[in-house]
Amino acid sequence: MRRIYRSISHRSWAISIVVVLLVTAGGVNASADKNNTKKSLQRPQPKKQRVDVNSANAQALEELPGIDVELAEKIRKGRPYHSLADLGKIQGISNSELEVLKDKVTFGPGATPSQPATGAPAANPQTTTSKPLSPTGRAARTLPSGIKININTATADQLDVLSGIGPTKARAIVDYRNEHGEFKSIDDIRKVKGIGGGEFSKIQDQIKVTE
Repeated sequence: MRRIYRSISHRSWAISIVVVLLVTAGGVNASADKNNTKKSLQRPQPKKQRVDVNSANAQALEELPGIDVELAEKIRKGRPYHSLADLGKIQGISNSELEVLKDKVTFGPGATPSQPATGAPAANPQTTTSKPLSPTGRAARTLPSGIKININTATADQLDVLSGIGPTKARAIVDYRNEHGEFKSIDDIRKVKGIGGGEFSKIQDQIKVTE
């Protein structure tokens, strides 16, 4: 009888030790899993690169928030852009959408929406001289001799430099291009409201439709 009791006691003791070991191992594994999960959550996520709106293809542009197929095409046709304000001139892009895009786009290698255009050095406030103002109050600008502006890619700000073309007509040219597509010849610019024979005669030697 004593032998049976002693055998049962030894067997119970062995089972108890096995249970303790299993529970301890389970706790260690759970703690390790918890620590691994915590480290995984704390690991910094890779930063997504900005999209260069002056060189990105249509697919990359369409991945930007708020940019659909139509707006992506308008962005491509309106290149080049020098700032977020230029991008905001595209019909269909609201101020709220610009606010979202400002941290997701750039305007050339190493540039950000608040930086100068690609290749343009930052202005030195000590050496910068102000341009004389025209009678309209805007800085007077002229197109260098021998330079022609591509009316299929120029922004409204660039078109404003053309002789006799103010901001209103420059905006009208861009809007017409966005709605009807690229100009086939420089004569097509006369289809834009506000640009007649007189205006065309002043700019015909300053514009082109191909690079």
